[in-house]
Amino acid sequence: SQQLTMIPHHQPNNTPTPPATLQNPNKPHDPNDERLNNEFQVYAPDVVKMRMVRDAEDLQKDRVEREFAPEYLNQIYGPDEAIIGFKDISLSIYLKADSLDMYMSQSYDQSYRMRQCQDDYDPIDRFLKKPVEWDEDHKAAVYWHVDRDMDAFRQKIDTKEVYVPPGQELSGYKTKDGREFVVFLVPSVAKDEKAIELTKRMQFLALLYIDACSYIDHHDPKWQLFMTYEKYRSKSGQTRYAFVGFTTAHQFYGHPHKTRLRVSQVLVLPPFQRQGHGGRLLSAIYSYARKQMGDDCLEVTVEDPSVEYQAVRDRIDYLDFCALMEQYKTLRPDWIQNNGILLVWNDAFWRNVRKLLKLSRDQIRRCFELYCFSAITNNQNLSVEQRDNYLKTFRLDVKRRIFQIYDMKRIIKDPIQRKEKLQEIWETISQEFANFLQQVEGKNVQQGK
Repeated sequence: SQQLTMIPHHQPNNTPTPPATLQNPNKPHDPNDERLNNEFQVYAPDVVKMRMVRDAEDLQKDRVEREFAPEYLNQIYGPDEAIIGFKDISLSIYLKADSLDMYMSQSYDQSYRMRQCQDDYDPIDRFLKKPVEWDEDHKAAVYWHVDRDMDAFRQKIDTKEVYVPPGQELSGYKTKDGREFVVFLVPSVAKDEKAIELTKRMQFLALLYIDACSYIDHHDPKWQLFMTYEKYRSKSGQTRYAFVGFTTAHQFYGHPHKTRLRVSQVLVLPPFQRQGHGGRLLSAIYSYARKQMGDDCLEVTVEDPSVEYQAVRDRIDYLDFCALMEQYKTLRPDWIQNNGILLVWNDAFWRNVRKLLKLSRDQIRRCFELYCFSAITNNQNLSVEQRDNYLKTFRLDVKRRIFQIYDMKRIIKDPIQRKEKLQEIWETISQEFANFLQQVEGKNVQQGK
C-alpha cells in the first residue's frame, strides 16, 4: 500500500537540490575517481521506465510497447538527472491501470559503494524515502512508499474485484476507433476517502510530469478532482477502467458571492497524449461550471498554463465564443456592427459573455480579437478598400489596448520609437492570430499592415 503525507499546495518548496554527483556528507568522494564519473554514472531518463498494467500479461518483460518515460526526473535526481554509483542500471515503475497502485524494481550489473554509504544513494530510495518537500509550520514531509514485492503487486493485478473510480460520472465520449472514455468528478476531495488515496498517487505522477510541481492539500474541502478513464472490457468480459489523466481545480472566492474555479494541475499520461483527451477534460470542466454550478460560478481560470495547454484552451474558448456570437447576431444585434464583421467591446458585452461561457475577461478579449480578425481577413465579400478600412479600425483598437497595458507613454518617451514599437508588436500579434486561425479554421489568412 501507499502512504503519502501531503502539504498544502501554496507552501513554497524549500527542498535543497540533490547534488549532481554522489558524495558522502562525512567523507566526500574523490572527484578524480574515473569509475564514479563515467561507467558508474547514467542519465536517469535513459534508464527509468514506467508501464501501465491492465492484466498479468503486461507484467512480462517483453511488453516494452507499454513503456514510457518520466519527463521531469530532475525533481528526483537533481538538475543533471544523474544516477551515480551503479553500472548498467535499469529502474522500472509499474502502475496498476485503474487504482494507480505502484510497484518499483531495479537491476544493475555492478554497484560502486563508497565508505559508510548506506541506502542514501539507492535510486529507488530517491523516490521513496527522500523528503520531497518540507513544511516547517506543519512539520510535514512528503514520503513515497510503494510495493517492492512483485508477488504482492501481482495479487492486486489478478484480483477479480473491479475498481470503480471515485466520484460521479460527469460525461463520456468515444474516439474514432470506438474506444470509450469517461470523465469523473469528485466535488470535494477532502470528503471522499477513496479520492484522497487516489489523489495521493496522482501527485506522484505530477512530480514526474509537471515541472516545478507542488502538491494539493487534500484536507482542503475546496479542492476538486476531474479524471478521465478509459472504459473497456477485460478478457473475462468484465467492465474495467484505465487511468488516462486528471485535473485538479480549486474553488476561490469571486466577488460578491460567487466562486472562481481555478484549474491547477493538468496531466495526461504519455500513452494518451496528442489524442484530444486534455481538451475533452477541459470542456467537461466548462460544462460543469456552466450547467451544474451555474450562476454560483463566476469564471474558470487556469493557473500558470504551459504553452501547450494555453493552445488547447485558446482553441476551445474560441470555438465556444464563435458559437455564442452566431446566436448574438439575432439575440443582440446592437453588439454586432457591419454585418458581424466588428464586435462592440464594452463592459456589458464581456460581462454577459463571462456569465454564459465562464471565461475570464482576458480570455474573452483574446477570443474577441481573434473573432474580429477572422471576420475581416476571411470575408470574401469585402472589397480591398473595405477590408483595409476594417483592418485599420481593428488594428488601432488593438494598439490602444497594448498602449494601456504596457504603459508605453511612460516606458518609451520618444513618440517615434513608441510608434515603431507598437507596430512591431502588432505585426507579431497579427502573425500569431493568422497561425492560430490557420490551425483552427484551416483558412489562409490575408494579413494586413
